[in-house]
Amino acid sequence: MIRSTLILCVCSVSFAVHAMAETPRQVDVPAGDLAAALDSLSRQAAVDLVYQPEQVKSVHTEGVKGKYTANAAVRILLKGTPLELHTDPSGAMVIAPAHVGSDSASDTASGNGDKPAQDSESRDRLHLAQAGTGASAGPPAAVNGPGTTAGDSPRLEEIVVTAQKREESSLQVPMSLTAVSGEQLARAQSFRFEDYIGKIPGITFIEDGQLGSQLVIRGLTTGSATVNSTVATYIDETPYTAVGPWAGSNVISPNLDTFDMQRIEVLRGPQGTLYGASALGGLLKYVTNAPDPSGFDSAVEAGVSTVHDGGVGYDVHGMVNLPLSASTAARLVGYTDHYPGFIDEPGRGLMNINASRVTGYRLSLLVAPAQDFSIRFNANYQNRSWDDNNNEDLEPGTLRPVFGDLIQ
Repeated sequence: MIRSTLILCVCSVSFAVHAMAETPRQVDVPAGDLAAALDSLSRQAAVDLVYQPEQVKSVHTEGVKGKYTANAAVRILLKGTPLELHTDPSGAMVIAPAHVGSDSASDTASGNGDKPAQDSESRDRLHLAQAGTGASAGPPAAVNGPGTTAGDSPRLEEIVVTAQKREESSLQVPMSLTAVSGEQLARAQSFRFEDYIGKIPGITFIEDGQLGSQLVIRGLTTGSATVNSTVATYIDETPYTAVGPWAGSNVISPNLDTFDMQRIEVLRGPQGTLYGASALGGLLKYVTNAPDPSGFDSAVEAGVSTVHDGGVGYDVHGMVNLPLSASTAARLVGYTDHYPGFIDEPGRGLMNINASRVTGYRLSLLVAPAQDFSIRFNANYQNRSWDDNNNEDLEPGTLRPVFGDLIQ
């Protein structure tokens, strides 16, 4: 059995640069699915678009081709759809359902870069933390705020992040940032890199099984034998970093289970000023939920899964928050996940040999003797194990399976 162990003791919004959004660019986005079209336009125009995936699902667009500003191109893509573009004073481009009486979704967009008029809704901010729930917005997402009805336009409220090591509105952070809420991670059963990295713009994930995991932001990497990782990883304010040519820093990114996580933040671009030399490409930051002295809380989650031509898997997660006094509390999170295999090895009579398991816990103790002063102790333990390598035998040149599909 092959193991990888992590022991460490000690939350979408994306931004577009205003000047880039106002610069005409040659774009060619074919007609078809709106989500794919927006993704293509985002890459071609080098801007970030903020929207809720559920709202653009199954929506068709006629496409756009020519030299347009990002604003004009988006409005052409949205023409004839139930969606419209809101532009925040900071330049954030938010796509949301058209409110009653609005005709901005049917406006004719031209290539001269005319900026859509800003109304009261376009000045609203993105919402991450709803009272009592922790988080509700994800990458990239615009969500209805509390109290809205079906006839109201979406209330885009404030996201609070700690990208600059202090709590502030995400719209005040002068860098490209995506925040994925813990609530959205839980709703999508996204407990590991493989589940959510593909939904975050600009970041890719290279998984090498028991050898580790490598994160790449905007294609910036120094290869598989780097002295320092180009993407830093933080758990709260604690760096998880290895340095040196033989420290394995290229695959050291901890694939931490996200159950009971407050949010995940991804900062694109160099972050050396605040996060050190290992953040040349950017930063992935886990923000855990702090213990709450105000009352007892607990949560349990369990699931079962199957893989086609493979085995059966399961996951069990639990959390308990224990107030110890008016100013002290402890929070314990535990989990075990079994991911089923699907590769067989008949020579040894073994089935599903690439099954893997993840087991771990997080313990946090909070002491707050004064209103503006607190001390928090954190401990993290995680063990990942694999029954065998995740590969099959192929013929050189043709790359056809030697013994058949999914056989090692």
